[in-house]
Amino acid sequence: MKHSALFVVAALLTAGCAPDHTLLRERAAQWQIRLDAAVPSGTSIDAARVWGAANGISFTYLEQQRQLHAVAERVPESGFNKLVCSEWSILLKIGFSVGGVSERNEVATVGTCL
Repeated sequence: MKHSALFVVAALLTAGCAPDHTLLRERAAQWQIRLDAAVPSGTSIDAARVWGAANGISFTYLEQQRQLHAVAERVPESGFNKLVCSEWSILLKIGFSVGGVSERNEVATVGTCL
């Protein structure tokens, strides 16, 4: 019986941290559209940083990954899930070639959870 209770608690905590609410998905999709339109393949690192600054985004360059990385927005959690996760961050990632031009854009989400 003790193992069953632990399993239920673990399942609730895991489910509570799944980024499945509508607002988060909508905001992440909007950021993907904005990022793809403003930073198409072939964009320089400097031009990507300028776009970021104009949009209130401070990119950090991760040299090992050849990637600009930033938190674009924080989306607060609501409802029952707030017991497990307080908010979600929408991350922007721009990957660059050895030559210093953009190759790919990615928008990801990560939760601030227990």
